Amino acid sequence: MMAQFQASLPLADLSTTKPPFFDDINYTYWKNRMKAYMLANEPKAWVVTLKGPYVPMKVVGESEVPKEKVEWNDEDLGKIMINNKAINMLQCALNPTEFHRMKPEESIQDMYTRLNDIVTNLKALSKVYPSQEVVRKVLKSLLKNWEAKKTAIEESKDLNTLKLEDLIGKLMTYEIEVQVDGGVGVVEKKKKDVAFKASNQKEKS
Repeated sequence: MMAQFQASLPLADLSTTKPPFFDDINYTYWKNRMKAYMLANEPKAWVVTLKGPYVPMKVVGESEVPKEKVEWNDEDLGKIMINNKAINMLQCALNPTEFHRMKPEESIQDMYTRLNDIVTNLKALSKVYPSQEVVRKVLKSLLKNWEAKKTAIEESKDLNTLKLEDLIGKLMTYEIEVQVDGGVGVVEKKKKDVAFKASNQKEKS
C-alpha cells in the first residue's frame, strides 16, 4: 500500500533537497514531511514556524520595544536570517495555485477558512497580504460556474475598497440562492415526472 502511495507522487515531491510541495490533498502528510525537512536543514526554522518570527527588542524605560533596523547587531541579524529561511521554505513548498484554487466540491465557507489559515500563517512569518490582494485572489479562485457572479461584483464594486468580509458575505448569499433554486428545480422536475407518469397510466386505462 505504501509503495503504491509513493509511486503516485511526483519524483520531485520525494526530493530530500527541496521542500515538499503542498498539493492540498493530504495536509497531515505534508506537514510531517515539512517538519522533517526543516529540522534536517535548519531546525530553528521549525521553531519560528510554530512560535512566530524573532523580533529584535530593546529596553526603553520600563518596557521593551522593537529595535530599528539600524540597531540590529550580528546576533539579531542571524535570527532574522532564520525568519527569512522559514519564509522561503514555506513559500517554495506552496504551489502558487493552491493559494487561491477552489475545489469543485468546496463551499465558499470552506474555501475562505482554508485561505484564511494560509494568510494567517504567512502573516505570523511577516508575509502580509493586503486585504485588496486577498479579495482579488478570492475572485480568481472561483470556478467557472461562478463567472456571472464574479463579473457582476467586478463591475458593480470597487475592488480597491471592497472589504474581504463583504465579498465573502455576498458569495455565501449567492451560494445559498443557487442551492435553493437548484432544490426548487429538482422538486419541480420530480412533480412533472410524476404527473407525466400518471397521465400515461390514465391514458392506458
